[in-house]
Amino acid sequence: MNTFSNREQMVPGAVLYLASRFGHTELVMEILKLHPMVGAEDIKLETPLHEACHQGHTEILNEHLEITRMLLKLSADLALQFSNTGYMPLHLAAMNGKYLIFEEFEQMAPISFHRLPRQGDTVFHLTVKYKHYGAFVWLAGAFHNTDFFHRPDQCGNTLASCSL
Repeated sequence: MNTFSNREQMVPGAVLYLASRFGHTELVMEILKLHPMVGAEDIKLETPLHEACHQGHTEILNEHLEITRMLLKLSADLALQFSNTGYMPLHLAAMNGKYLIFEEFEQMAPISFHRLPRQGDTVFHLTVKYKHYGAFVWLAGAFHNTDFFHRPDQCGNTLASCSL
């Protein structure tokens, strides 16, 4: 991964990061055409994909969804990038209830659902912990035929032991 320490990449990297954060889809598209540096990280080791999944107000969710799709198409490996806080982009989407983004990860980076953050919570646990029941329902529908729903977190807690 590239950091913003290289001067030639600093400006486009910073703009890509900010455009992803604020949902400027057309700007992200243009930057990626000129500088396909989807792996650029900030000092917190967060990529533009982290920002697209973390940020977002309801009125610009569609833009973040499109940015997520663009970034994952360029490099599905971004889905597995941990920030220095120990979270991958999917974890941030779960913590912020952005479950429409889950479908992009399910199609392009399904392994990301099985990776635990440093704190040890599954994606299911994060949706419950942060009280995003719509996200929980989406996950339950998508993974109802798997053991994922019953998987414990790092401390051995299952969803049955968590209160909804």
